[in-house]
Amino acid sequence: MTSSNAFPMFSCLGNVLNEIWIKTEDAGNFDAWNTPNIYDYCTKLSDYELFYSEFQEFRFSIKACSNVFIHLSSSANFKSPNFYEIAIGSNNGKNSNLRRKFGTGDSYAKLTLGITSCIDFKEFTLTWSGDGHIQMKDSSDNSVIDWTDISPFNITGLGIRTGWGITGTWKIEFKGQYTGHFCGKTNLYGNMTLLRTTTAINSVFCSTLCSTSGTCFGFNFNKNNQECQLIAGGQVMTTYQRPDWKLYSKCLIGRSVCMGCL
Repeated sequence: MTSSNAFPMFSCLGNVLNEIWIKTEDAGNFDAWNTPNIYDYCTKLSDYELFYSEFQEFRFSIKACSNVFIHLSSSANFKSPNFYEIAIGSNNGKNSNLRRKFGTGDSYAKLTLGITSCIDFKEFTLTWSGDGHIQMKDSSDNSVIDWTDISPFNITGLGIRTGWGITGTWKIEFKGQYTGHFCGKTNLYGNMTLLRTTTAINSVFCSTLCSTSGTCFGFNFNKNNQECQLIAGGQVMTTYQRPDWKLYSKCLIGRSVCMGCL
């Protein structure tokens, strides 16, 4: 089994990307304590062309009742036994823990009652450094995790997960700027809320309409009847196969971070 019942969403101000929302489904009753290949159950952020290792900081908000997990790996593709697993709201929402590698138990544990919420987003900042210091704080600057590995390894991959019966919605801070590029996928249709529907002589004209709108995520275009459907941002991306249609989405860092083409 692999991660992936995860669904992305853009949140934009104009054509500037402020954050990406990702919904993670229940990955099952697994953690680093009982599952050696726990990394296979994570949603890798690199799959969305999001890379945090060089910044050594991860800012996010999470809405989940309990059992939220962050995976810091020594491998960009996650296939490594060297990792740190951070659990937020483990033990039915009571604790927060950090585990180093499979089967080693808790390297750090703390009672954190009310750390997660089924209703509200809870905001956190996770940082790490080359000397092995890993720290996570909440929105009030309270320490949730504060631990130093005396034999640290380099972190190059980051993943997220919810489990033990819990689904979660993540708001991940990421700054990007639309620079005029789109990517497209043939025979794919974006089944999402539309800003407007019009007729365009070709996809280039349709892309021009979307480019000038700060609330446009991308568009569906049908070359047979020249129908152009502008898709609104700020919603979970839902697609399905549909002949004669092509889904285009804005790219927000050069030609990358194009959610419709991942």
